[in-house]
Amino acid sequence: MILGAIVVLAAVSRAAAEPREIVVVIADDAAFQSALDAELAPAGITTRRIEATPPTLTDIARVSRALADREHATATIWLVSAAGTTTLVAYDRDVDRMLVRALALAEPLDALRG
Repeated sequence: MILGAIVVLAAVSRAAAEPREIVVVIADDAAFQSALDAELAPAGITTRRIEATPPTLTDIARVSRALADREHATATIWLVSAAGTTTLVAYDRDVDRMLVRALALAEPLDALRG
């Protein structure tokens, strides 16, 4: 009986420790990553930063889907900077859709600018 209680408690504590959702983040900007972590954590969403080269816009949906599948994530978020502009690309795995938005600010994003 004690062994059964230990097994149940271990399973409950492991389930509580695991995040409800994971979002893959591909961004070099530390301020962006920190702000994203702070906003998503209260909802039980954990970010997982990975290294990846941004693909072309034509391939970004396919690559985002593959990364989300590989990491068992619900979404991928890219912060892509080039030629003085920054673009935010968010892919939602559940609905298989992307949102692409050009940002008014270039990296680095920080508290003083954004």
